[in-house]
Amino acid sequence: MKLEPIHLGDELALALSNSAAAHLDAFVVIDREGHAKLDDDSVIADLRNAIEAALAASQFQPARSNGAPVPARVRVRLPILGPPLNIPRPERAAQPLALTIPSAAQPPAAGSAPPGAATPEQKPNPTQPAPDSGETPTFGARGRVERPASPTVQHLESQELRELPGAFGDPFRVLDTLPGVVPALSGLPYVYVRGAPPAGTVYYYDGIQVPQLFHLALGPAVVHPALISGVDFYPSVAPARYGRYTGGVLAGGARPSTPPAAIGGELELRLIDINGMLEAPVGGGSLRVAGRYGYPGPILGLLSPDVDLAYWDYQTQLSLPLTPHDRFEFTWFGSFDRVGSNNRRISINTITLEFHRAELRLIHETGRWEFGSALQLGWDRSAFEGGLNVSSARIGPRVFATWRGDRGLRLRVGGDVISSVGRIRAPENQDMTDVAITVPPYAADVAGRSVGGVYAELAWPIEEDLTLDLGLRSDLWLTGSRTQTAVDPRLSITWRSEPKLEWHAALGLGHQPSVFLIPLPGIADVGLDHGLQTAVQTEAGLKIDLPLDVQLETNLYFQYLTKNIFPDLVLDQMDSCDSLPPQIADLAARCQNRYPRASAVAYGLEVFLHRAMTERLSGWLSYTLGWANAHADEGYDFTPSFDVRHLANLVLQYRIGGGFDVGARLHFRTGKMANMTFLRGGPIRYEQRLPSFFRADVTASYSWQTSWAKLRLALEWWNLTLAREATNIQCTDGVDAGRNPLNVTPCKVTYAPAIFLPNLGLRADF
Repeated sequence: MKLEPIHLGDELALALSNSAAAHLDAFVVIDREGHAKLDDDSVIADLRNAIEAALAASQFQPARSNGAPVPARVRVRLPILGPPLNIPRPERAAQPLALTIPSAAQPPAAGSAPPGAATPEQKPNPTQPAPDSGETPTFGARGRVERPASPTVQHLESQELRELPGAFGDPFRVLDTLPGVVPALSGLPYVYVRGAPPAGTVYYYDGIQVPQLFHLALGPAVVHPALISGVDFYPSVAPARYGRYTGGVLAGGARPSTPPAAIGGELELRLIDINGMLEAPVGGGSLRVAGRYGYPGPILGLLSPDVDLAYWDYQTQLSLPLTPHDRFEFTWFGSFDRVGSNNRRISINTITLEFHRAELRLIHETGRWEFGSALQLGWDRSAFEGGLNVSSARIGPRVFATWRGDRGLRLRVGGDVISSVGRIRAPENQDMTDVAITVPPYAADVAGRSVGGVYAELAWPIEEDLTLDLGLRSDLWLTGSRTQTAVDPRLSITWRSEPKLEWHAALGLGHQPSVFLIPLPGIADVGLDHGLQTAVQTEAGLKIDLPLDVQLETNLYFQYLTKNIFPDLVLDQMDSCDSLPPQIADLAARCQNRYPRASAVAYGLEVFLHRAMTERLSGWLSYTLGWANAHADEGYDFTPSFDVRHLANLVLQYRIGGGFDVGARLHFRTGKMANMTFLRGGPIRYEQRLPSFFRADVTASYSWQTSWAKLRLALEWWNLTLAREATNIQCTDGVDAGRNPLNVTPCKVTYAPAIFLPNLGLRADF
């Protein structure tokens, strides 16, 4: 593949040679036929004409996925070498400036492939001759091609996620816009995935499990968005390297380790915080550092003037080549949150959440094999004033190996151990109006907890259009002298009946300890009850490539969950038991079990219509038609809160031109099920469907290029409609003694306040 040289006019050449800019970034789209076009409104007109002329005269090999050509969007970095660019002054003829882009169809370089790694990245090797070498300068490009590693994954690029309306630039906030996902409360990152409770879904960044994704739920992400290459979401039947979960897997991939051409980065100033990222070539590799400091006081003061909130985070990534076949990688990130009250007359207990993760890796590549070893270190703390206080240190070695054969044949094996040592302090007479977490003695008295597992994955292309993916993992949990084991098989089959039509079916099993309702630092490692939670996951569906670069995915899913701890039952039991006098509550059998269990069935249809951001109008429509029913271990049937019949998200982004972009997100779901339990010798449960909920988020931005950076000014508004979400019901038990309290219907619906958040930010990419 060859790209014709770009011939710059004298005036433009002189302007570039006198510019203080170190480089210029632009995006190029290569379609299925191998034709390329510029896809960046920020490029100035004269340079745009030169690039477009060279692209029109060139031919590319298109990228391929499962043998079929697919469009690819390639990021091109044009360094501007200081005087000289080897460009003479106008009185002499201008020399041509050549630009080459590595073929999008060349095989991706082998990566370390840790759990949570994103799809493979191109790793070009651009050359830059010295300014006085007399050679024609040749500049490289960095590209990314979507190559789904599993038929059960939904992959989205970081660039389109950063501009997602209502996400405030955080790619992880895509989660509640995807099919099969029911938010526990609008805006919070705690979700039910195909019926699995919030603690059943696990989050990864760069292969490292993250105990929390966002600062105090509604805040920004704990990982800088510029360090995320894309997001993979597995609603069920994830590859075997992901384990210890009953719900979904959300994995953010790290940026590729390709050394940058020069020092660069970005800086963003917003109403709620300041954040930045800096990258530089180091020792033939790359170094990236990022961080965020929050000052949400002015905005928070408008909503709740008595609340005091502080947060910060940091990230470091280092990749160094040691030999032609070996490299060293280091990832280190952490987060801190504190919320309390600055008004002594208001009783708000202070909550502090903190975690730190560091991992060192050695990667060796030889022939078709790649071998890796890693050591993870960490420290977590969750402290609730007057309540639970957990702190723990962790250490976790792991090893992995990947073999790549012909025609897509691939074998991956690995294993890991994570040991935690710390302390758990939980008051015996904890006020249940605060954060209520009852820790059993067998967990609280044991300082050390460990878990280990091994896995194997095989991708087997039986025929050219038929692929079988097999996976198997085994895990062991050790708390003191108590052990729990699980074996989880995974199976999926993919058949491409037509070049643009793909069918798949998948089946898997997942196990997870009985942990707290939502993932929090340190607490997520503590088993709060005996017995593992189990999930049987199945799905079948198809993908169709439609005209206009639109892809349609549809799935039928069926989940069977057993021995799960659902927030519905826990919160209901807390409400009913805490309303009783202590002497009666102590005698009530159901009040002695703070974590009631239940089994549930969730099934439905999902539709995902996605148009890539290579088009001027891009976005997606997700729709879920779902049903769910459950049976409590206490012996009664109930309708869980995640039984939401219709759930839809419409996400649209439109590039107007001239640097102007607008976007909108519309979220709609029918009502959840709320309940209230009356005690009449035994629990009598009353259920009532809540009203539907609709919310709209919008964003508008303007981008322009300066001599030193590309700037983007963005105005975002989360919940423009000021929608209030129905959260529960209040029932008055005013019937005569002996009558069934179910006659007290309907009950009053309670609503959460209209939470909204405007934000204005200025970002500079330099």
